[in-house]
Amino acid sequence: MSTSHINLTAYNWVQAWELGAHEVGGKAAQLAALARYGLPSAEGFVLKARDCRQLFNPELWKAAIEASEQHDWAALEETKNALMQSANEESLIAHVTQLLEARTWTSTALAVRSSAPGEDSQQASFAGIHETVLHVIGLEAVCSAIIQVIASIWTPAAALYREKVKMPHQAASMAVVLMPMLKAQSAGVIFTRHPRSGREDQLLISAVAGLADKLVAGLTDGEDIVIQRDWSCMEWEVIERRSSNDVVRNTENRTASTIPLTHVLSDQDAIRLAQIALQTAYAFDYSSPFLDIEWVFDGYEFTLVQARPITHKVCHSYSAIREQGFIWTRGNTREILPYPVTVSETTVMQNAVNHMLAQPHRVVGHKLLEGVQRIAFFHGHAYLNASLIQWEIYHGFGLAPEVSNFVIGGHQESIEVPKISGRERLQMLMNMAKAALLYNSARNKGLQEVQQVEAEAKTWSTAGLREMPDTALLEELGERSVNTYRHRSGMCMMQGASGSLLELRKRIIAALPDHLKLNADAITAALMTDGDTSVSAQQAYDMLRLAQLAARDDKAREFLQQNSKEYDVSALGAESLFREAYENFMYCYGHRGNYESYVSRPSWREDPRELHQSILGLLQADENTLRSRQNEQQIWAQRIIKQHFNLAQRILLRVLSKQAKQECNQRELARSTFAKLLERCRYVLIELGRRLQARQILNRADEIFHLTVEEIRACFEHRIDTAAIQFRVQDRIKKVSEWQQQNIPDLIYEGQISKKTQASKNAITKSNTATDSDCWPGIAISMASYEGIVRKITHPDQIEKLQQGEIMLAPSTDPSWLGLFLKAGGVIVETGGYLSHSAIVARELGIPTIVNIPGIMAQIEDGDFVKIDGENSCLIRSNRH
Repeated sequence: MSTSHINLTAYNWVQAWELGAHEVGGKAAQLAALARYGLPSAEGFVLKARDCRQLFNPELWKAAIEASEQHDWAALEETKNALMQSANEESLIAHVTQLLEARTWTSTALAVRSSAPGEDSQQASFAGIHETVLHVIGLEAVCSAIIQVIASIWTPAAALYREKVKMPHQAASMAVVLMPMLKAQSAGVIFTRHPRSGREDQLLISAVAGLADKLVAGLTDGEDIVIQRDWSCMEWEVIERRSSNDVVRNTENRTASTIPLTHVLSDQDAIRLAQIALQTAYAFDYSSPFLDIEWVFDGYEFTLVQARPITHKVCHSYSAIREQGFIWTRGNTREILPYPVTVSETTVMQNAVNHMLAQPHRVVGHKLLEGVQRIAFFHGHAYLNASLIQWEIYHGFGLAPEVSNFVIGGHQESIEVPKISGRERLQMLMNMAKAALLYNSARNKGLQEVQQVEAEAKTWSTAGLREMPDTALLEELGERSVNTYRHRSGMCMMQGASGSLLELRKRIIAALPDHLKLNADAITAALMTDGDTSVSAQQAYDMLRLAQLAARDDKAREFLQQNSKEYDVSALGAESLFREAYENFMYCYGHRGNYESYVSRPSWREDPRELHQSILGLLQADENTLRSRQNEQQIWAQRIIKQHFNLAQRILLRVLSKQAKQECNQRELARSTFAKLLERCRYVLIELGRRLQARQILNRADEIFHLTVEEIRACFEHRIDTAAIQFRVQDRIKKVSEWQQQNIPDLIYEGQISKKTQASKNAITKSNTATDSDCWPGIAISMASYEGIVRKITHPDQIEKLQQGEIMLAPSTDPSWLGLFLKAGGVIVETGGYLSHSAIVARELGIPTIVNIPGIMAQIEDGDFVKIDGENSCLIRSNRH
């Protein structure tokens, strides 16, 4: 082999990032990422896989592939030895001499490490499979180590592992990383998700004195340190340490010697390492921040020498359902969070969901498993843990998993629940009794919290934020990240499920004759149109009022048609009725907006253009039609109730419907108030972003939504390089864009799945594809039936596309869709449950609606003529056009 035909180029970490993992292997790509994101990483370079392969005889390489495919391990060992002998040492020495001399590393102790394409990836780790050679000094030793590392892909262990992860042997190749050895007072591994329990709120450190090679090889047990964090990543604590003994195993005679040690890491250093590790995980992929990281500590600073995704995740769950794994669903989250979330939103949402879903249990004293995760972000999209939610509601209150699914929405299977003891059944009944006694008080506390927020909001202003020093803004940001939901448990209770509504529906189903039971949902909805108006329904009527005023005011319409983010309604003059109504609307609802649960999205007060489009789209809407529909439903429902319910039942229904309406109104009020708090949080972030832009750390103020709270602090405290921050922002924006283009599944399964759930999974997958069927079952929310032409709407700004009285077909909705609800004759929503926003608004406004029909967006076309059949809870496509 001629030296001239072989080129071994050393690529630094910047170049390695540009080449990608397919060229430089997983380990080098991860090291390049560490350097790119400004994390504490080691110096080094990589020889890419294609160049390394040139060192070997191609015929012997082919023979190694064949031996691996045939599982001829004797032949593979023989071929591997022949390959190593065939290596072009002359060429290798010539190139390596240049590489080492250029860095003055000829006498430096080096680590020569494997970096195979596919290694240390989400799909495969190859942990302990390929060779790493440490303490390599001198030219000949380095060359020998390079050959040894490359040849390590041709071992039985490597071949079998490739087959396990379905990697063809022909694709086997090896890049090689060279790094100086680091001084190590201690070293080890840290997992950003506890590898044994599966808890996401705990990190596990395994640490040893000196280097961690024996620990990684399994020859010694280090000191185990468990770090507890809260969901906001703001509170940290060492909660557990393994016995401070280092057990060193002798692999030859299988004996072990125990050497007493002091703590390898102090509590302070362990927490500092945990914070670095979690920051690293969020830098790599905040949607799945689970890494296995190797580290070295010199007594002062930590250096990260390897970071790989955790490929096996244990489901942290209740023992009764653990073997069933997790069912993650978008049934509820898709309605309010249809788009990928930014990194600034993930911890806030984890805090919110975990606290909110646990609060009803806390009120009655039902103990929950600590550290369970009820929300996750797959491909950047929010999913709820249906398995946990179903079990916690069942075990706490005795409600069947099917009931929870009905409330959540979505198309997931119900978990299998084990038989329970009489004592557990009694506890469920006691919890239900406590709920009846305590929940109203908890909700009343929420009303007081709403009033407090309203009072606080009157003092908020963007001008006031600009006068605050950096430290005060950062302190407010941190407080809001931790306590927005935690300090407002009453509002969390208000936003929880309406037990009265479910009880009302249950009573109606029980009392109706069999031929009318399918009418139960429509009857329940009709009863819900009576009584006080929710904040969302009132917002709809006020929006309709603005449209009516604009229809009679040329200047008002011109104002709405400006399509400008900057607006000045005062130009309409003091005598303008529209101006007065508009200013009042903005005072009451300006904090709301399109998909208001995202802090990264502006409120109507900040950008009213889509609100203006909605108002213009309602110029021809008729409030009388809405009122008439509500009245018709109430008369229809009352007639059925009078026919089939006795006096006592009718009195009970009246009490339950009043209570249910109140609870649904409180749910909408809490949601609106949380939106007000999120608007304030957004303005704090925007002001911090504006200051970072002025200091040339960010290119735009709104890039701050792509940073964590810790990263924002680090920027102001000059603890992170500007280029590293810009790389993090740039890569996250790209990732969000990629997630947005992906076809995201409604359900994701994690861990073991029961046979029942697997059968359901297959059925759901099949049902999501288009069929020839002209009838689809769903949940009928409102009036018995409505026929009309369908218009597919994917965003609230498409209100002009929907003609008055047509049926709106949408993937999901939130409060920003109210204008479309007012214009539609009927509504079909692909997702959502009985207590979703779509359901509550449709019930209250009396709009014929059916929700939760999987795949319906792909199976119905614009212009199709359909019937919303509330009596049979289904959607029917007609041949009529």
